[in-house]
Amino acid sequence: MIKYTLPLFLLGLISCTQDEPFDSELESPKTIVLKERPADNPWRPYRYSPDSLSLTRGQERSALGLRDYLGYSFQFNHSPIEDTRNLGCRIIDVKSLAKNYPSYFTYWLNASSEATSFSYSSFSDYSSKSEFSRTLTSGFNLKFFGFNLSHKKTHTTTFGETLTNDSKSVFGELNIVYRDSCYRMNYTSAIRQTIVKEYLDANFLQELHANNPYQFFLNYGGIVAVNYCSGGRATAIYTGAYKSDSTDETKESDLNNEINTSYNWDKNAAGGNLTIGRKNGGTTTSSKNFSSVLVSVKSLGGLAEGNFSVPQELATASINLSSWAASLSDRSRHVISEFNQNGLVSLTDFIIEDNLKEWYETFIKGQVPYYQDLVEPYILIDQIWGRTSNEMVYELYIMTRFGRYIFLGRILGDAEDAAIWLDECQEMMTKVFNIKVVRSMWYPNSLAQTYAASNFQNVYYSNLFTHPEYYKKLSNKGILYLVDEVTKRGLSILDNPQVIREYGLTEFVSTLKPATISYSQMIDEGYKLNAL
Repeated sequence: MIKYTLPLFLLGLISCTQDEPFDSELESPKTIVLKERPADNPWRPYRYSPDSLSLTRGQERSALGLRDYLGYSFQFNHSPIEDTRNLGCRIIDVKSLAKNYPSYFTYWLNASSEATSFSYSSFSDYSSKSEFSRTLTSGFNLKFFGFNLSHKKTHTTTFGETLTNDSKSVFGELNIVYRDSCYRMNYTSAIRQTIVKEYLDANFLQELHANNPYQFFLNYGGIVAVNYCSGGRATAIYTGAYKSDSTDETKESDLNNEINTSYNWDKNAAGGNLTIGRKNGGTTTSSKNFSSVLVSVKSLGGLAEGNFSVPQELATASINLSSWAASLSDRSRHVISEFNQNGLVSLTDFIIEDNLKEWYETFIKGQVPYYQDLVEPYILIDQIWGRTSNEMVYELYIMTRFGRYIFLGRILGDAEDAAIWLDECQEMMTKVFNIKVVRSMWYPNSLAQTYAASNFQNVYYSNLFTHPEYYKKLSNKGILYLVDEVTKRGLSILDNPQVIREYGLTEFVSTLKPATISYSQMIDEGYKLNAL
């Protein structure tokens, strides 16, 4: 038995981003299969099918009341974000949470209206210039690239690529919001802890572990609603073709002036008279700086059409929204009109696995690597020369069924006994994961440096291989957790026999004793987890 000069440990986990090599780069002509997958356990990929949930979800959505959107995720498919076609899936079991903690929920009449506008010279600035930024919970530092991308897609579809991509174009938005009532779920770090322990939707957890991460993100979106108003909303988007070069500040200021003088709104008039456009070729002092200013409008709630209108020249447009405004007197036609301050929470708040949380953060930022079909899990032993000619480094990974590598740890050995060390690594790994083992002698960058530079704290998995008997198991809402109660580390996996077989974990899992801690205690004690 080789004596280890350093313990097996995990340096961190990170997904591939635009600044790092893709997982596929690990494949190399120098890759050697050390051990094939056992013949008695051929790889048969488990494909999750939510068919049994489809009818239930369809019935749920058709019957949703305004307060029922609390705890649902939202996607970035349509602008504005309040369009309920962006509705994802239920994340929080709000019904049970409200039953046991009614004080967490508040509903009240607001009865107010407001018009706000802003301009921006590039779509990358959109989320920071718009009201959307203030709807995110405090401490949320993601740029929401997907949100900006969705807005650019809306402009391209509405105004065309030529104008949208012109460097001289400047963009703007006017939002007229009618608020009837507000719906709020209190959200603090303590409440989040309670939700994660007891009130996450079981379907959310199972699909989180069963689906390709990118596919899951597309289905669910990146944000969760916790505070919003009902009523109606009219959003007008503007694109101005600036005649000459100028500073972004000047172009934005000029378009702001065009927007703020482009609508008439008599809040006190019967029927709520509202028009956008100047109709008779009216101009302002800033109009001479634009060869064209186009406007398109979309309304939500009431007698809304639900799509952006055909663009019109602002100087001659006359878009009458008075009948739409009057239709909002029928409360049965109200929709989400506005997400309030701190009304949106990152979906990652409800994910407890470090690797999944990191992947979804990259998706939200827009660093989407690729979609890959299911692949056969295997162990990779990356053999690299150490700091001296006598030292060999063995970096250990597992390829997940979603085509992602998880770095499990590193062993330092004597280069003269490389073959013995390699056998030792293989033997240790297959005691837990009885699957194919592959060796690689080459990697374009040092994975150790990549992971050490990540933001993760070091997560030690030494006992998984040196003392596997320390590990125990517990199950919660269809997810199996393999936990080391000594180091408070663990792995999660869909509690499905076929998925467990894919990783060659059937025998290992069958030998594990039940954990002495509960799922709730595991959350309270801050176990570091990663998902297979």
